[in-house]
This record gives sequence, structure tokens and C-alpha cells, in this order.
Amino acid sequence: MRFGIATFVTDEGIHPARLGGELERRGFESVFIAEHTHIPVKRESPWPEGDELPRKYYRTLDPFVTLTAMAETTERLLLGTGILLLIERDPIIAAKEIASLDQLTLPKPWAPALSVRALGELLHRAGTVRAMGSTSTPSGSRS
Repeated sequence: MRFGIATFVTDEGIHPARLGGELERRGFESVFIAEHTHIPVKRESPWPEGDELPRKYYRTLDPFVTLTAMAETTERLLLGTGILLLIERDPIIAAKEIASLDQLTLPKPWAPALSVRALGELLHRAGTVRAMGSTSTPSGSRS
């Protein structure tokens, strides 16, 4: 049986390079990094899992930078994005970041995982989408 972790890497925790090395030394097979690009100043809806959004959401490091740092200190650890919020990224820049990470980590495996969100979660995030200046509605249609 193989074990991996999914985690938020923030500026308040262990450095990503050290985390990657420590996970590999302890026998973990993989690590998947969460992403949250920003939080609107005024949130329009409550967090579905409780009263306040946990601090880690405000402080996540960029997943591509984090995974690149981890790649520098590991040999076998499978690296991946557990959540990659493409709706909050420029698609051309995201493609370039993914391709760059792929090149910089060769021959190490990495697994991009793109988040597919349920409609309820997208509705929860409508304020985030509007704060970015998007004209998309949660259903994907243009308003």
C-alpha cells in the first residue's frame, strides 16, 4: 500500500523544499498541493464548512513554485496539484507554468489535477469570481 498527503502549504508552515524531502524520507509516495489564489475583501457568502474561512486559505503559496521547490529536494516523490483553480488563472500563463514545472522536474513524475467543482461550491465562490472581474456566472454562461 502507498500513502500520500494532500496539504495547504503556507508561509506559516514548513518550507516546501524541506517538506518534500521529509515526506520522501518518511516513505510517502506523493504530495498534492491545494491552491487558493485570493479571498475577496468582502465575502458574499459563508464558508460551507463553518463560520469563518480557515487562515490557511488566505496564506497558500503558489502551487507551481511550491512543487518546484519540492522537486529540488526529492527524487521519487510524486508531485501534484490537489486543487488547481483554472477559473482564477490566465489559461496561457497556467499552461506555461505547467509546462515549465514539467521541464524543471524531469524525470520526476508529477500529476496535475484540475479541480472540477460542484455547482453549490461555485455559487459559494461567486464573490471570488466577481472580485476578479469575471463576467461568467456560476453556471458558466456569460452574464
